[in-house]
Amino acid sequence: MTRVLYIDDESSLLTLTQLYLKEEAGLDVEIATTAEEGLNLLQKSSYDAIISDYDMPDIDGIQFLKLVRDYDLAIPFIIFTGKGREEVAIEALNNGADFYIQKGGEPRTIFTELANAVRHLVRRTQAERNVIQIEQHLTAFLNALPDIAYIKGPDLTYLLINTAYQKFLGLSSVQEAVGKTDKELLPSPFAALSGESDEEILNRKVPYLIQNIFDGKTYQIQKFPLSFPSGTTGIGGIIREIVDDSTTTFSS
Repeated sequence: MTRVLYIDDESSLLTLTQLYLKEEAGLDVEIATTAEEGLNLLQKSSYDAIISDYDMPDIDGIQFLKLVRDYDLAIPFIIFTGKGREEVAIEALNNGADFYIQKGGEPRTIFTELANAVRHLVRRTQAERNVIQIEQHLTAFLNALPDIAYIKGPDLTYLLINTAYQKFLGLSSVQEAVGKTDKELLPSPFAALSGESDEEILNRKVPYLIQNIFDGKTYQIQKFPLSFPSGTTGIGGIIREIVDDSTTTFSS
């Protein structure tokens, strides 16, 4: 169940909102009457989203938002502010709030908007975290390979390279290759050859395998098309050194 922390110094609204979000929207809502109390709860438990009033004593909603963002950049944060406070909403968004909702009007409409905003933001955040986790797992897998490995996007810029390729290229970090092309990283003759095979792969959507000599060493170069969720096609590649007809790995 989605866990929500809701902070508001209006006790009647606090209880009513908690009841609706629990009973009608199926959200697990914990409440606090001050930002300080909310911070204490955040230190003790984890939540999927935060709803905060703006006009509160001692620490207002914007100050509370800044304190939360100091240690959690990702948790969805919704500012719940009074009508006619558009400047507050703008300030909240500029300081990292994900959404704002104005108080006032028909209660059920406001509560439904709150519930929908929470669900949407939580789904979005979870999807973003899943993407990051998948990338971390993929990076760990590629770095465990003894051979050079990489992934290029549809525009043939590097999206990801492993540490073996980083060392081969003489880069100080794998991030130096991200967004760059073969022309920027490889000697001209090899960049041209690589570009030709890349275009063939993207056009024909078939794997490519060849041996090539570089700096007196023979390498087996294997490339293959990668279908991305966006519907576009990129390229994956693995390069290994061939010595005495047996496959060996790059030395570090």
